[in-house]
Amino acid sequence: MVIAKHQQYETKPIDCWAKMKELRRARFRNNWEARSRGDLVIMGEHMGNKALWTGFGTGHYANMSFSPYWTGVIRNPDETVRLLSYVDSKGYGQQVCGALKIHLAHILMGVATKSPSGETIIPDFIYQDNFCPQVARLGHIVSKHLGVPYLYTESFRGSDPEKSREYQLEQVKENIERAEKITGMKYDDEKLIEAIKNELQTAKLVSQICELNKSIPAPLDGRQLASLGLPAVTMSHQKESVEFYKMLLDEVKYRVQNQISARGFERKRLMMDTFPWVAPHLFRYPEKYGAVVVAGDHPFLNARFEADENGDWVAITGIDELCSSIRTREDALRATVGGGRVGKSKGGHGSQNWRIEQVVGEPIEMAKQWHCDGMILAGERDCFQQMSFGLETKLLATSQGMPAMFFYSVLADIRQFDAVGLQKRFDIFLGSLGLTKISADEE
Repeated sequence: MVIAKHQQYETKPIDCWAKMKELRRARFRNNWEARSRGDLVIMGEHMGNKALWTGFGTGHYANMSFSPYWTGVIRNPDETVRLLSYVDSKGYGQQVCGALKIHLAHILMGVATKSPSGETIIPDFIYQDNFCPQVARLGHIVSKHLGVPYLYTESFRGSDPEKSREYQLEQVKENIERAEKITGMKYDDEKLIEAIKNELQTAKLVSQICELNKSIPAPLDGRQLASLGLPAVTMSHQKESVEFYKMLLDEVKYRVQNQISARGFERKRLMMDTFPWVAPHLFRYPEKYGAVVVAGDHPFLNARFEADENGDWVAITGIDELCSSIRTREDALRATVGGGRVGKSKGGHGSQNWRIEQVVGEPIEMAKQWHCDGMILAGERDCFQQMSFGLETKLLATSQGMPAMFFYSVLADIRQFDAVGLQKRFDIFLGSLGLTKISADEE
């Protein structure tokens, strides 16, 4: 391993990276091949409770977003603008956020239901976790456009988590009954139980991997964590997910033990809250100054932490015992719906429940727990809740002596994004931390 002048630690590529890519390709193929096997095809945004639908068919159903080609579009600025303009011309304004406009464009244009081979695949039904009004509205639009049923769960965003769980649990039970009537299939509880156990084990492993990023140097950076976390987003309920994260955990442990760092340098450690989808390179921009993003909501999207007796955040515990106790459909659903039974979860979108003290306070605590020297916070222009949370977090962080910057980001509408201006703001903030750019001869 070669160590450049500016490097403080050894570094090497991630061995599991190719496997992650393989799993993503396999999931894409499965989505288009599921119908031919007699499995369900389900569409929806933010499809929570993924294990729920394994009770039908072979268990390898298709869980497709409204735009299976979204990632390819967002990497092409010209195509992104074309699709956004198309949706605008149809009369959809700011009530649909930029990211969802891409999905809506592909639905209205017939692209979302067209397989790479040209076959049209219409979903059996729409299913979503409607935590956001815009997501809920989009589900309704797509259901009407495609002429398929719309199933969903709503979260009870109150102060009593038990009531919230019970509210969601009853909705999930009703959705299973509705899906049986829609599909004519009989639900298999044993497949559900197996899938729930896989989902819980995936959460445990991902959380342990993210906890290891407290190490100095950090074995992974934020961009790597976000990418490596994708199998947990799309297939956490499958055994392949558990097997992958066991491999990755072993690799990350080795990196920590041998001080193999994410980038080879770590002048400052940063926490970045939100992900600039239109400009993912910004996750790496601090590296020009020798700084590394080591924590954040998207890097830790699928992780769940709890506080130990000293108040330190640790990976959730009790998963193995919980899995051993699951014997019925009721056990399985209660183990996962609405956050499940394990600990008081911290970190990641799922734990926050949109309570202001958590949404604002937890990112700061996360930055402290992962030994960060500063925070980079963002607010999406087309998500007013998230924008206000980011501003409040910056105010609280600076009042506590934690350096923080805030910027306006966008989920997809590149027409509203000033990448050049933002880089200048990054330069100012990173300079305020006492950093200077790594010179060309050091690279």
